[in-house]
Amino acid sequence: MSIFKTIRNAVNIISAAEHYGVSVKRSNLINCIFHNDKHPSMKLYKLHRLEADKFARANLQNKLLMIDDDTQLEALTSTGYIKNLITAETPVDIEIKGQQSFQAELYARFLCFGNGSPKALYDRTDGFSRRLIILTTKPIPKDRIIDRYIADKMIAEKDKIFSWMFAGLQRLISNNYCFTVSEKSKRNVADMMSDNCNVIEFLQDDYAVLFGAEYKTSCTDLYNAYNVWCEQNALTPLKRETVICWLKANQNKYCIKYDYNILNRDNKRVRGFSGIYVKDIPCPIYGV
Repeated sequence: MSIFKTIRNAVNIISAAEHYGVSVKRSNLINCIFHNDKHPSMKLYKLHRLEADKFARANLQNKLLMIDDDTQLEALTSTGYIKNLITAETPVDIEIKGQQSFQAELYARFLCFGNGSPKALYDRTDGFSRRLIILTTKPIPKDRIIDRYIADKMIAEKDKIFSWMFAGLQRLISNNYCFTVSEKSKRNVADMMSDNCNVIEFLQDDYAVLFGAEYKTSCTDLYNAYNVWCEQNALTPLKRETVICWLKANQNKYCIKYDYNILNRDNKRVRGFSGIYVKDIPCPIYGV
């Protein structure tokens, strides 16, 4: 293990902030380092707690930014509150210990760092993915010398950094508060969606699936082919109901249609999809 990883595993973001003179207050709150402010506007917190802990959302009142310095790789069991907080158009129900829950408008933005993209355990809709902007960093060169005083240098240039951030804010306002998303970021989100729902990758495999107005396939044949494809690609198949519901929700995207009168291989009328055909994929046979 390199010295950088050793330090990274031993020192968290709170200890690093305190080492460089940034005062971390109660509940992991800090003031903005660019100007004097008696009211902390940033919160160091965990993204997963916003869904799991009913008291977590109260910590974001009157905060502009929430930072998760090491996002958990385990999938989110729910995404409803996170989607509402990102959209920030409707009040959110929050609760403080010992008090009755109440509605409040939260407008904090999330900045999360981690070794992988966020995943949802059950939410496989576009509503979660389209709220994300995923940026990736370049791998660390082997001959790079780690600058342990880079934080001091950045603080020394905080005026220029603020000017750079302010210019970005002006650009965002002129663009009607819409971020300019690069093609690489779009691919990152698409890859995250494929990892979160392997049905997408299955439908993109020309060896397994064909599309056309003349094709019709029963739900059973479609799911069986998907199961075999997952086995061949060492992937865990989703449940039958999840796959069928996802296909029904995305049928317009793939130009397919859910139909109650599909003839299966036994000439019996069953439920299925028109506009799609699955090829006979041989089941893998493993030698002893």
